[in-house]
Amino acid sequence: MPAKSKTVRKSAAKKAPNSAPKTRSTNGAKSSPKTPKTSKATPATRKAAAKPASTAASAAATRPHNSPGPAPQKSVPPKGPVTLGPPKVVGEELLDLVFKDDFYARQIFVFLGVRTVNELEQFEPGQIYEKATGPIRESIERIRERLALLNRALAGDQEFAVKFLG
Repeated sequence: MPAKSKTVRKSAAKKAPNSAPKTRSTNGAKSSPKTPKTSKATPATRKAAAKPASTAASAAATRPHNSPGPAPQKSVPPKGPVTLGPPKVVGEELLDLVFKDDFYARQIFVFLGVRTVNELEQFEPGQIYEKATGPIRESIERIRERLALLNRALAGDQEFAVKFLG
C-alpha cells in the first residue's frame, strides 16, 4: 500500500514566500505574527502630503454648503429673584473665623467695624471699596498739595502742581 501524502491547503499554497508561517500558541489556537503594514506612497500621495491642507479656503471648499437656518434656541432661565440656596454659615458667625486665612480681609472688617456675617452683608461692594480707599485717596491728595507748595511734583503730575499754585 502506498504511503499517504499530505494534502496542502490552497490558502497555504497561495501565500507569498516571504510571509511568516502560522504558529500555534500554548492553548492550541492558530496565530500569525503581526507585522506592521506599510502603505506604498504614490507620487500623487507624496504631493498631497507635502502640501498643508489646513487652509481655510480648502476646508471651506470641501464642506457641503449648509444654509444657516434658524439659530438654536438657548434656554432662558425664568426671571425672578436669584437664590443662593441654604446658607452654609449662620449670620451670627464671626468673620474672623470665616476668613481666618485672609489677613487683608480681616483688616477691612476692622476698618469697617463689623464682626459678624450679618453686619458685613449690610454693605454693597462699592460702599466697601469707597470706604477702604477713601483715606488712601485723601493721603495722596495731601502729598500732591504739599509737594506743589515746595515747587515739586510726582512723576507726570506737574500740571496739578501748576494749577494748585495758580
